[in-house]
Formats: sequence, C-alpha cells, structure tokens
Amino acid sequence: MALKEHYFQTLKFGDAAYQEKIRIAASPRMARELGRTRQIHIRTDWEEVRKEGMLSAVRKKLQTHTVLMELLLSAPLAEASPYDFFWGIGADGTGQNRLGHLLMQVREELQG
Repeated sequence: MALKEHYFQTLKFGDAAYQEKIRIAASPRMARELGRTRQIHIRTDWEEVRKEGMLSAVRKKLQTHTVLMELLLSAPLAEASPYDFFWGIGADGTGQNRLGHLLMQVREELQG
C-alpha cells in the first residue's frame, strides 16, 4: 500500500529494509509513526531535501488522482493540521503551511 505518506517517510532513510517496512505499512498513520523512529538513522541531508521530497510526493499523487488535481486547481490551500506547524497551519493558524505552499506551486505548474 504505497501512499503519499508512505513515500515521503521512506525518503528519510537510506536503509532499504526499513524503507520497505514503511512502504508496506497498513496505514498512513503507521507509516508516519515508523518515520518518526530514531532507532534507524535519518539521512544527514534530510532538512535540506524534505521539501523537495514532499513536492515529489504531491506531484505523484496528483498524477494518479485526477479528481484531486481538479480540486487543487479550484481551491485555496492550507494544510489544516492542528499539530503540525511546519507542513500545516497549526491549531492557531500561525503555522508555516509548507504543504499548502507546495500545493500552490504544483497548481501554478499545472496552469502553465
């Protein structure tokens, strides 16, 4: 079951066996939990590449789900995660909304 969350979490690690464990996780939540481990070393350049990794994941998801692509082209964007202040807007709306910005970037690419 390879979903956006699974793909993104596998990018954190260089260990192929651990990447496979994440890839076959039963749910996005489980993939995220596996990605949060610190027992397996995260790649040293993760902070530099994580935004590009998420952008790649979003592009792949939209290429396979045209309904989502149509929604993307017609909606204002914010990742409404109350706990994530990097990818989302957080509970109080002060988060960085990085995922929303990446989605807007992909929307601009699609609109050409």
